[in-house]
Amino acid sequence: MIKTQPLNKRVTYYDDAITPEVCDAMYEWSQTVPYYAGFAMADKDIPKFDHIPSVDDHKIPQYVRRALYRHPIATSAAEFDRRTDVQAVRDLWNQINEKIFGGRASWEEGIPEGHPGLMGPDVMFSDKDGSFCKKYGHTHKRGRDGWTVYLNARAAVYGGGKPLTNQKDTDGAIHRDTANDKDNIKYPEEGMYTVLFVTNKHWLPSWRGGVEYFGEEDSGETHWKRGWNLGFSNTVVGNKPGRVIIQESYAIHTGLTPTQNAPEMALRMAFRVKVEPDENGNYLK
Repeated sequence: MIKTQPLNKRVTYYDDAITPEVCDAMYEWSQTVPYYAGFAMADKDIPKFDHIPSVDDHKIPQYVRRALYRHPIATSAAEFDRRTDVQAVRDLWNQINEKIFGGRASWEEGIPEGHPGLMGPDVMFSDKDGSFCKKYGHTHKRGRDGWTVYLNARAAVYGGGKPLTNQKDTDGAIHRDTANDKDNIKYPEEGMYTVLFVTNKHWLPSWRGGVEYFGEEDSGETHWKRGWNLGFSNTVVGNKPGRVIIQESYAIHTGLTPTQNAPEMALRMAFRVKVEPDENGNYLK
């Protein structure tokens, strides 16, 4: 008998859940903020670059030295409220929380994502105020501890050095969004999710840039650092504008690099959240 498997049980997605007005506002917001990343290598012959779409004419810079740029926002409500430019992000989250989680999700209780690429010496950044952490008064510890609300910007051009392993190259590293403590179980699995919103206003399927998910079966390979089973790829969710992707924190995944003819980076707003189940034990509506 042929053995069949369902698509990845740890991920689902929603199209048309977010109103066109909020989709438009999110894209416009994404074009006004800087995307930061330290370079993989400091090279005196390569121009230093922080990508600011409103200044840089929406183009992918010729000399991007990182595959992934980020713009962090907050981990606490107080930190979020200090920002005066994030009303679109607030409206987006309110729609996601109500329509998908029934108002039972909190990004203040999610698992933070560490952003080590936002730190480092000034030589790694072109912004006159230095790294993201220095510019906004964050310590290096805060950069390592991370944020639960942030924008990811994945670039097509990559100039880094030799990959650490065959599980990390121009695409993102294969990983889970759990807390990476020694036993890999610092946070409970149930109710912990990552929410991704595709912020691009226009995107073609041939530009790639989506998210690839993997199984957990015994494939003969384990994660190079954490040691858990790395199964075969079984689902790819495309970078469709306005799409909301909901993945359990334990979902094994990687971000896919856009093709070089994509007119801009693949943009995804991220919320790391904890969800309380409803009276029937369901986490999603």
